[in-house]
Amino acid sequence: MKLCKNITSRQLFILLLLSSLQTITTISLAGSYSPPPIETFEQGDFSNFNWVSSGDSDWTVTSDEHNSGTYSARAGSVGDHGSTALKLTLDCISGQISFYYKVSSERYYDYLRFYIDGTQQDQWSGDEDWTQVSFPVRAGRRTFEWTYSKDGSSSSGSDTAWIDDIVFPVD
Repeated sequence: MKLCKNITSRQLFILLLLSSLQTITTISLAGSYSPPPIETFEQGDFSNFNWVSSGDSDWTVTSDEHNSGTYSARAGSVGDHGSTALKLTLDCISGQISFYYKVSSERYYDYLRFYIDGTQQDQWSGDEDWTQVSFPVRAGRRTFEWTYSKDGSSSSGSDTAWIDDIVFPVD
């Protein structure tokens, strides 16, 4: 049996060739399949979604650390009492947002924080390798924000944070 596939955004065609019977069977599945929107940063920039970076320094897409693939988003470099934010607003269905984060900072003083609609969901500091987290999301227009902020004194580790492989609850 020989199997051939031609996949488009609107249709999926599967061609089955049964060599012993010399019969060709075509199956067509109409409609479209959209995988869940995942931000992997693999395009090498922030063009996949309408990201907004703000604060003392912009977030960047980098290949120096990544959970999967080649790229992740890295918090902008900030000095004492500084902060940097990466924000995205989407129309969501009820579900979960999940993502991986890595942080290398002064424990208990410099933090990566995650917010939904301005409400802090969690925070991380110190040296934590890539870890997946998820949070419930209500249907409606939602703003997701990651911030990295420093206190007023010393630094530790790489003094930054990364995020990668974000799965958004959108239809």
